[in-house]
Amino acid sequence: MTRATIAAGNAQSVRSAAVGRGRLLQYETRQTEVCAYLSAILLAGLGFNAVFGWWWADPVAAVGMTPFIVREGWQAGAGRDVLRLIESRA
Repeated sequence: MTRATIAAGNAQSVRSAAVGRGRLLQYETRQTEVCAYLSAILLAGLGFNAVFGWWWADPVAAVGMTPFIVREGWQAGAGRDVLRLIESRA
């Protein structure tokens, strides 16, 4: 339910960002999308652990999140222009 709500809200934000060309909104939309993916991976790992008793599913899911986290961290570090964009609007 929550994942569907996030996806619906994110789709609206994507449309708004595309129409208004708002870079800040595009960054925020991307962040919401990544959080939804990470939540889905986490819930899958916990679900496999609960349903099938696969104790290793949750740690594997955590390792599976690592590429997403590293990529987003790298892009955030490279995207310092976002901070300037936020400061210019304040």
